[in-house]
Amino acid sequence: MSSLKNPGKPAILCLDLNTGKILWKINPNPQFGFLSTAVADKKLFVTVNMQGLYCFDAFTGRLLWNYSDVKLGRLKQIYIYSNPTIAEGYVFALGALSDNSIPSKRIEYLIIFGKFKKSSSISLFSNTKEVGFGEEISLELKLLPGKNTNIVIETRYAGENWKPYKTLKTNEKGELSFKIIPNRTGYLEIKGYWEGDKEYSDAFSNIVRIYVKKVTLQVNLNSATESIINNEYTLKISVLPKVKDIPVRVEYISPFGKKVVHLTKTNNEGNIVDNFIFNEKGEWDIKVTLEKTENTLAVSKNIKVLIKEQGFPYMLIIIIIAILVAVSILFIFIRRKQTRYKGYPTTSNQVSYVCSICGTKLVYVSKYGRWYCPKCERYF
Repeated sequence: MSSLKNPGKPAILCLDLNTGKILWKINPNPQFGFLSTAVADKKLFVTVNMQGLYCFDAFTGRLLWNYSDVKLGRLKQIYIYSNPTIAEGYVFALGALSDNSIPSKRIEYLIIFGKFKKSSSISLFSNTKEVGFGEEISLELKLLPGKNTNIVIETRYAGENWKPYKTLKTNEKGELSFKIIPNRTGYLEIKGYWEGDKEYSDAFSNIVRIYVKKVTLQVNLNSATESIINNEYTLKISVLPKVKDIPVRVEYISPFGKKVVHLTKTNNEGNIVDNFIFNEKGEWDIKVTLEKTENTLAVSKNIKVLIKEQGFPYMLIIIIIAILVAVSILFIFIRRKQTRYKGYPTTSNQVSYVCSICGTKLVYVSKYGRWYCPKCERYF
């Protein structure tokens, strides 16, 4: 920490104990000089000789609270003389209240700053040290004190700024299980943050660092291997892991070597649906290629499709003709049967009739109660 008594702009610096690297730096209001610091409960307390007391997060340098803006009245000024001392959740400091309206009047005090919150902590753990792009990472989180509350999960890739990933809720024991799917390769860093409550201060978890490597995606082609010429054919492609926006090249190669190319991308579920109309008979070759990206390696897969003539209309005509022939035969049979028996008498006293087949006069046989044709030798 530097002071206005020294040249240069005053600042609060946090250095890595092993390397001397600056972890964070604060340039507060240069109008006032610093007096001293103290660290307790993951907090940095700074007494300022003409302002009061500041409290910073020791890990990030974020200002948590301060007593510099207490209204003391016109021409009154607070002075701090000592280091901050922490005990039983309170901060103590020696200081004075100066009343500039009365010359040479300065009243010295033991200043006791209000009780600060209890500390909290978050532990974050994963068994995974390395994953392929698009694969899930399982993590476990534990908050102390154990309570049901919201935790903000933040992620970043090495050297970048932290970004909120998702807000999740712990159970009553302060435990939380969740998964993250990395959206690119490189070293992925993950941490959790709790904003605290009236009793407990906020907390950041440890940082979990996982290496995400390039992968060769698995390509599955779920489509028919036969189709009809000039009919629309649907090619279904699925990719594992399920990764979106992977550029895909689909080549339709005819039996005579003619090539048609479709360019597309995977959707949110890692799927593609591509349509094509084959205009030549024979065996076509379909080649699907997932292009190389910064996160994936190139991979190809082929499927052969046999294209046939349109067969369905001819079969339909044959079926219709067969139905018509069957209906015609049935109609003729019923018609003949109706003509054959129409108006025949049932007794010998009625007028004689001729055979409807050969024209011979029918003979009535009373024994059987039926008419008989001698020439056709059959009863009616």
